Amino acid sequence: MIARTSAFHFKGASIDIREVGQRLGANLVIEGSVRKAGEQLRITAQAIQTESGHHLWSETFRRELKDVFAIQEEIAQSVADLLRLHMPGVQGAVQSSAPNLDAYTAYLQARFLIHQQSPEALQAALGQLRKLVKVYPDYALAYSDMAAANGLLALFGAVSGREVYPEVKANAERGYALAPESGETCTVLGGLRAWFEYRWDEADGIYDRALRLQPSHARAHMFRAMALLCQGDFKAAETGLRRSTELDPLSASDCARMAYLHYVKGNYPSAAEHLRQSFELDRDYPEAGLYEGLLHFQQQNYDAVIQCLSPSVSPLNIGLLAAAHAKEGSLSRTGECIERLHQLAARQYVTPLAEGFAAIGMGDFDLAFQCLDEAVNHKTNFVNLLAVEPFFYPLRSDRRFAKLLKRMSLSH
Repeated sequence: MIARTSAFHFKGASIDIREVGQRLGANLVIEGSVRKAGEQLRITAQAIQTESGHHLWSETFRRELKDVFAIQEEIAQSVADLLRLHMPGVQGAVQSSAPNLDAYTAYLQARFLIHQQSPEALQAALGQLRKLVKVYPDYALAYSDMAAANGLLALFGAVSGREVYPEVKANAERGYALAPESGETCTVLGGLRAWFEYRWDEADGIYDRALRLQPSHARAHMFRAMALLCQGDFKAAETGLRRSTELDPLSASDCARMAYLHYVKGNYPSAAEHLRQSFELDRDYPEAGLYEGLLHFQQQNYDAVIQCLSPSVSPLNIGLLAAAHAKEGSLSRTGECIERLHQLAARQYVTPLAEGFAAIGMGDFDLAFQCLDEAVNHKTNFVNLLAVEPFFYPLRSDRRFAKLLKRMSLSH
């Protein structure tokens, strides 16, 4: 099953069903429409083979608005029955845990913001979800998504991971306790165990459980793959990311992370191609911007680093920009970037990793290790990639490097 984020690219568009199938890599598409008149709903749904255009199933549902979740489950069950007929072994329909339509609508709005992954969108999602659980304190997926949003903020140092960790832990564990049979709550709990607590083996077992419950859950494949990448298991990481992109082929984040995997493997042309695909899907996707800068840096194309990162206000991007200026011999520009970081720190949280990037570019390894040590303390989770990230290679022969890895339960 293709993830909702990819399928929604075609919402409201008039596109030939064969093109939809080709772009999504799907041989069966479920489409439909909803009509509302007062409190009455009329929902049509149909299943179409993408290659032939043949309709395998269609049905019309007429219900009252208050029965919307009953309709959702009825349609899902009908589709699951159809899939079992054509694809033996497919699991039954997953039931919604939403308490009502208003709660579900608010949850979907927050999910939309989380998929954008900018710090502003993630903070807005957190605000919505916090309001939601005040009204519906047993809404499992809302707790899990609060943990995920804060985790993404900590990943690149938009917030102090150390400060949000108690909230991430409480929300991830609360979501799982409320819905332990949900692949989503398992996935987020696995993310907590891996990225914040360095309990990598335990996290892998939780991801296994998530995928047994929901084999087509793209985010579980992606979370697990990135945790495996931190541990240096490139082959397993690539298998997981490839599966995630198959399930969510129009996801800018999956394209960006596949680019990152090829970058750390040293396959720069493939990394550049996946970055191009990510930018085609979302020109402003922030994660891809950092990876583009890192790719240019490893290719020693420092002018390109400067060109792509100069407009950015992200602290990590500013730190990488400082490193590029240092490599070009412009210490005055490097100093200006570091001063920008200090000015930002007077107004907002700035991860120590940003100045660590600059220090590596300047060749000041004592300062670099000091900043990396602080970044581990602050749980800036990008540091979990220390063992594989090429930008950190100049530090690898120093005994302090192995000590940092040991703190995160990673091998050299």
